[in-house]
Amino acid sequence: MPVFVVGIIITVIVLLVEQAIRTQMAGGVPPAPEPVTNPVFELIARADILTVLLFFILATTWAPIVEETIFRGALHRHLRARLHWVPVAIITALLFAYMHDYGPLMVAPLIALGFMFSFLREWRGSLIAAMTAHFIHNFTLVLMMIIFIQLIGDPV
Repeated sequence: MPVFVVGIIITVIVLLVEQAIRTQMAGGVPPAPEPVTNPVFELIARADILTVLLFFILATTWAPIVEETIFRGALHRHLRARLHWVPVAIITALLFAYMHDYGPLMVAPLIALGFMFSFLREWRGSLIAAMTAHFIHNFTLVLMMIIFIQLIGDPV
Protein backbone atom coordinates (compact mmCIF):
# COMPACT_ATOMS: atom_id res chain seq x y z
CA MET A 1 0.00 0.00 0.00
CA PRO A 2 2.71 2.58 0.78
CA VAL A 3 4.32 2.09 -2.64
CA PHE A 4 0.93 2.54 -4.32
CA VAL A 5 0.33 5.76 -2.32
CA VAL A 6 3.76 7.05 -3.40
CA GLY A 7 2.74 6.34 -7.00
CA ILE A 8 -0.43 8.38 -6.54
CA ILE A 9 1.51 11.24 -4.91
CA ILE A 10 3.96 11.29 -7.83
CA THR A 11 1.02 11.41 -10.24
CA VAL A 12 -0.55 14.36 -8.39
CA ILE A 13 2.77 16.24 -8.40
CA VAL A 14 3.23 15.62 -12.14
CA LEU A 15 -0.32 16.85 -12.82
CA LEU A 16 0.22 20.00 -10.73
CA VAL A 17 3.50 20.76 -12.53
CA GLU A 18 1.82 20.16 -15.90
CA GLN A 19 -1.04 22.50 -14.95
CA ALA A 20 1.44 25.18 -13.82
CA ILE A 21 3.35 24.90 -17.11
CA ARG A 22 0.17 25.12 -19.17
CA THR A 23 -1.00 28.14 -17.17
CA GLN A 24 2.38 29.84 -17.63
CA MET A 25 2.34 29.14 -21.37
CA ALA A 26 -1.19 30.55 -21.65
CA GLY A 27 -0.09 33.88 -20.15
CA GLY A 28 -1.22 33.21 -16.58
CA VAL A 29 -4.75 32.16 -17.54
CA PRO A 30 -5.49 28.50 -16.82
CA PRO A 31 -6.64 26.68 -19.95
CA ALA A 32 -10.15 25.25 -20.07
CA PRO A 33 -10.19 21.67 -18.78
CA GLU A 34 -10.56 18.93 -21.34
CA PRO A 35 -13.63 16.72 -20.99
CA VAL A 36 -12.81 13.54 -19.08
CA THR A 37 -13.84 10.22 -20.59
CA ASN A 38 -13.41 6.75 -19.22
CA PRO A 39 -14.52 3.77 -21.31
CA VAL A 40 -14.82 1.53 -18.23
CA PHE A 41 -17.13 4.00 -16.48
CA GLU A 42 -19.17 4.36 -19.66
CA LEU A 43 -19.42 0.57 -20.04
CA ILE A 44 -20.62 0.10 -16.46
CA ALA A 45 -23.02 3.04 -16.63
CA ARG A 46 -24.71 1.94 -19.86
CA ALA A 47 -24.57 -1.85 -19.58
CA ASP A 48 -27.20 -4.30 -18.40
CA ILE A 49 -26.67 -6.39 -15.27
CA LEU A 50 -25.30 -9.40 -17.17
CA THR A 51 -22.64 -7.29 -18.92
CA VAL A 52 -21.62 -5.68 -15.62
CA LEU A 53 -21.41 -9.12 -13.99
CA LEU A 54 -19.29 -10.51 -16.83
CA PHE A 55 -17.03 -7.45 -16.69
CA PHE A 56 -16.67 -7.91 -12.92
CA ILE A 57 -15.67 -11.57 -13.35
CA LEU A 58 -13.27 -10.70 -16.18
CA ALA A 59 -11.56 -7.92 -14.19
CA THR A 60 -11.37 -9.76 -10.88
CA THR A 61 -10.61 -13.31 -11.97
CA TRP A 62 -9.43 -13.60 -15.54
CA ALA A 63 -7.19 -10.49 -15.62
CA PRO A 64 -5.16 -11.39 -12.50
CA ILE A 65 -4.62 -14.96 -13.68
CA VAL A 66 -3.57 -14.04 -17.23
CA GLU A 67 -1.57 -10.91 -16.40
CA GLU A 68 0.31 -12.48 -13.50
CA THR A 69 1.06 -15.59 -15.55
CA ILE A 70 2.56 -13.42 -18.29
CA PHE A 71 4.35 -10.72 -16.28
CA ARG A 72 5.30 -12.43 -13.02
CA GLY A 73 5.30 -15.94 -14.40
CA ALA A 74 7.00 -16.14 -17.78
CA LEU A 75 8.68 -12.72 -18.01
CA HIS A 76 9.78 -12.49 -14.36
CA ARG A 77 11.18 -16.02 -14.39
CA HIS A 78 13.00 -15.47 -17.69
CA LEU A 79 14.60 -12.19 -16.58
CA ARG A 80 15.29 -13.46 -13.05
CA ALA A 81 17.64 -16.10 -14.45
CA ARG A 82 19.83 -13.23 -15.67
CA LEU A 83 19.24 -10.29 -13.30
CA HIS A 84 18.70 -9.42 -9.64
CA TRP A 85 15.02 -9.25 -8.65
CA VAL A 86 14.92 -5.42 -8.33
CA PRO A 87 15.67 -4.64 -12.02
CA VAL A 88 13.37 -7.52 -12.98
CA ALA A 89 10.59 -5.97 -10.86
CA ILE A 90 11.18 -2.56 -12.43
CA ILE A 91 11.15 -3.94 -15.99
CA THR A 92 8.01 -6.02 -15.48
CA ALA A 93 6.30 -3.12 -13.67
CA LEU A 94 7.05 -0.73 -16.53
CA LEU A 95 5.72 -3.20 -19.09
CA PHE A 96 2.69 -3.88 -16.88
CA ALA A 97 1.87 -0.14 -16.73
CA TYR A 98 2.49 0.33 -20.46
CA MET A 99 0.26 -2.62 -21.35
CA HIS A 100 -2.70 -1.16 -19.45
CA ASP A 101 -2.61 2.08 -21.48
CA TYR A 102 -4.62 4.11 -18.94
CA GLY A 103 -2.80 7.31 -19.84
CA PRO A 104 -0.32 9.40 -17.89
CA LEU A 105 -2.54 9.79 -14.84
CA MET A 106 -2.29 6.13 -13.87
CA VAL A 107 1.30 5.32 -14.93
CA ALA A 108 2.95 5.80 -11.52
CA PRO A 109 0.30 3.85 -9.55
CA LEU A 110 0.41 1.01 -12.10
CA ILE A 111 4.21 0.87 -11.92
CA ALA A 112 3.93 0.74 -8.12
CA LEU A 113 1.38 -2.10 -8.32
CA GLY A 114 3.48 -4.02 -10.83
CA PHE A 115 6.56 -3.61 -8.64
CA MET A 116 4.69 -4.87 -5.57
CA PHE A 117 3.30 -7.84 -7.48
CA SER A 118 6.89 -8.70 -8.52
CA PHE A 119 8.02 -8.30 -4.91
CA LEU A 120 5.30 -10.73 -3.80
CA ARG A 121 6.31 -13.16 -6.55
CA GLU A 122 9.94 -13.02 -5.43
CA TRP A 123 9.17 -13.14 -1.71
CA ARG A 124 6.77 -16.08 -1.86
CA GLY A 125 8.41 -17.89 -4.78
CA SER A 126 4.97 -18.42 -6.32
CA LEU A 127 2.43 -16.63 -8.49
CA ILE A 128 -0.37 -17.24 -5.97
CA ALA A 129 0.48 -14.23 -3.78
CA ALA A 130 0.73 -11.88 -6.78
CA MET A 131 -2.50 -13.23 -8.27
CA THR A 132 -4.28 -12.89 -4.94
CA ALA A 133 -3.08 -9.30 -4.45
CA HIS A 134 -4.07 -8.48 -8.03
CA PHE A 135 -7.50 -10.03 -7.45
CA ILE A 136 -8.03 -8.03 -4.24
CA HIS A 137 -6.95 -4.81 -5.93
CA ASN A 138 -9.19 -5.30 -8.98
CA PHE A 139 -12.10 -6.55 -6.87
CA THR A 140 -11.96 -3.45 -4.66
CA LEU A 141 -11.63 -1.01 -7.57
CA VAL A 142 -14.34 -2.53 -9.74
CA LEU A 143 -16.76 -2.88 -6.83
CA MET A 144 -16.16 0.75 -5.82
CA MET A 145 -16.71 1.87 -9.44
CA ILE A 146 -19.97 -0.05 -9.72
CA ILE A 147 -21.25 1.32 -6.41
CA PHE A 148 -20.13 4.86 -7.26
CA ILE A 149 -21.79 4.79 -10.67
CA GLN A 150 -24.99 3.39 -9.19
CA LEU A 151 -25.02 6.18 -6.58
CA ILE A 152 -24.44 9.05 -9.01
CA GLY A 153 -26.46 7.64 -11.87
CA ASP A 154 -25.34 7.92 -15.48
CA PRO A 155 -22.07 9.93 -15.46
CA VAL A 156 -21.98 10.31 -19.25
